[in-house]
Amino acid sequence: MPLRLPARSLARTTHRVWAASVAGAALAASLATPQASASDGASATSPPTTSHFVQAGTPGPLRGQVVPWGDGKGHQEDPDALPAGVYAVAVSSSSDTLLVLRSDGQADFYGSQTGKVPALPDGVRYVAVSAYFRGGYLLRSDGVIVSTDGWPTTATVTFTAVSGSVALTSSGTIARPDNGATADCSAGAVPATGTVYTAVSGRSTNQSWSAVRSDGAVVSCDELHPGTATTTLPPAGTKFVGVETRRGPALAVTADDRIVSLDGSATPTVPAGPLLPCPPAS
Repeated sequence: MPLRLPARSLARTTHRVWAASVAGAALAASLATPQASASDGASATSPPTTSHFVQAGTPGPLRGQVVPWGDGKGHQEDPDALPAGVYAVAVSSSSDTLLVLRSDGQADFYGSQTGKVPALPDGVRYVAVSAYFRGGYLLRSDGVIVSTDGWPTTATVTFTAVSGSVALTSSGTIARPDNGATADCSAGAVPATGTVYTAVSGRSTNQSWSAVRSDGAVVSCDELHPGTATTTLPPAGTKFVGVETRRGPALAVTADDRIVSLDGSATPTVPAGPLLPCPPAS
């Protein structure tokens, strides 16, 4: 089947934008033509789509190659061709930095700095990537987060996801990836009693984040109001299953593949990207 290449983020202004040939690797993969308003008037949604959402930086069910596109004002180094039989399964970018998660459990790093992907211990794979300005975090299958900058991580907790400047702990709370401390909006970083967070999306340039709660709601923290966490309930009859924090209102996706802007504004349209044959998953 043909594969549209989605952008990692929807707000990259003057920097080069990266696209991954991994179906649904970013929230943008499912974006459709904007719709003026939702039926309940509380939020704007796009029409249901046939694409399935995959949280940015984590593996998707399909695999492919990485293709750059955009204004060319940021990072200039095109990604290397992957070895035979190895495919990209996830991608994350931030200004001039690109991290590619590979189907063999390794990761590739491209950026203007001298950072590198740390060597893996025996029997351990990389399972998620998250780029930040001139560097990036990588989540290993043993729950440890490491950095391309070689910064020591002092966290004593294990993690299940990382995005921007925040990470999801194995106990379902939101924490800092470098030391495991509770993230901004400390009251919201620990979910309501009887629930856990199942997905998180944070910005790499500040402490803003949004997270999907196990009851289907999304909780958001804006760096401009660090002491307040906002809870958004999903449309009736469905749940939120994924989220994207960006410059501007966060976006969330429902279980029936609708895109929702959490402030009620119209959802953006994904730029048209190249199409590539999709290699079969094995």
